Amino acid sequence: GLCVMDLISIIIPVYNASKYIERCLKSIIEQTYKIIEIIVVDDGSTDNSIDIAKEFLKFDNRIRIIQKKNSGVSDSRNLGIDNAQGEWICFVDSDDYIEKDYVETLYNYAIKNDVYIVYSGIRVINGTEVTLKTNNCGTKILENDSIKDVMRSLIDNSTLEDSNIDLQVLGYPFTKLLKKSIVKDIRFERDISIREDALCNMDVLDNAHKILFVEYAGYNYIIHSNSAMEKFH
Repeated sequence: GLCVMDLISIIIPVYNASKYIERCLKSIIEQTYKIIEIIVVDDGSTDNSIDIAKEFLKFDNRIRIIQKKNSGVSDSRNLGIDNAQGEWICFVDSDDYIEKDYVETLYNYAIKNDVYIVYSGIRVINGTEVTLKTNNCGTKILENDSIKDVMRSLIDNSTLEDSNIDLQVLGYPFTKLLKKSIVKDIRFERDISIREDALCNMDVLDNAHKILFVEYAGYNYIIHSNSAMEKFH
């Protein structure tokens, strides 16, 4: 029979993203998986990002807009988690966009394999150059002790023996679906930029008894010509 579908909270940190936010929100509204809440967290934007988001709000009541003073992307993600009512959490950056079946694909993987986190690779789009950055391991389930190995590699910044899991993919805040119950009171560190998520990941991994890696589920990660790392600040 039909199972009860879970609510999935999609958290979008926004800061001066007026050039991209329309494409991002459109890609989320059009998801084949409909039981979502779309939490837009504005980090004190000075452009018209929020006006654009409010236009979407007029015809999609799944959107919630939270505004705060500028305090950084980690704070925005944390505020999103604080307000998430779903059983699952998923992050999308405001300048990125997702394929129509992205959420459904991640959710199906999670349910079928009974896991707490699904990690997916990303499609990196840099101008006309497109690179698929996957975990190179096909579909891989890790449980208890194997998860501890992943955590050790994250600490040592070493590669995992024979696993081909790309630890950078593991470190992205986006491209994963995680069960809210394992997040509990874990939040992103405020003052750490590039590896900010590795730390948050450690604590979350500690609560997850079973995780899954999949090659690619449909996340399009945009790099802007002016700075490859600007998204991490």
